[in-house]
Amino acid sequence: MDIPYRGGAGPLNLLIDSTGIKAEGEGEWNARKHGGSKRRIWRKIHIGIDEETLEVR
Repeated sequence: MDIPYRGGAGPLNLLIDSTGIKAEGEGEWNARKHGGSKRRIWRKIHIGIDEETLEVR
């Protein structure tokens, strides 16, 4: 899979956000429906955004 790259002509001001998202799989759905452990799966994600164009880089 090719990821498009857009170069720049000068310095880049990059805004970084670090957040967590909850991934809910079949196992968690079954646990909520039928009882059981309340284990949650969290994944940390980092996003960089170009300050000028607001594009995710």
